[in-house]
Amino acid sequence: MAQIFWEQIKNELPALGEYLTGSLNVSGSFGVTGSIYIELDGVEDFFSVKVAGEEKLRVNTEGVLQFTSQSTTPTAVAGGMFYSSSNDYYFGFKN
Repeated sequence: MAQIFWEQIKNELPALGEYLTGSLNVSGSFGVTGSIYIELDGVEDFFSVKVAGEEKLRVNTEGVLQFTSQSTTPTAVAGGMFYSSSNDYYFGFKN
């Protein structure tokens, strides 16, 4: 079951409850049906993905997708991509 931790959440939601402002940290797994919309302010806000506490991916304040360099090569996965600490990108594919 997913654990959701809230901080700095605006306490007044629209009638349908479709907008939240502030920060949301999600730990675990969860299912989403429909669309997810993330709006960043372009000044301070960013979106990041961490695995075991280590950041792997980020969309910075300018909207640029950044991969964190990895010193250990992960298991190849068809359709996967990773950025190595040697400044190389790797793509997974099926033979």
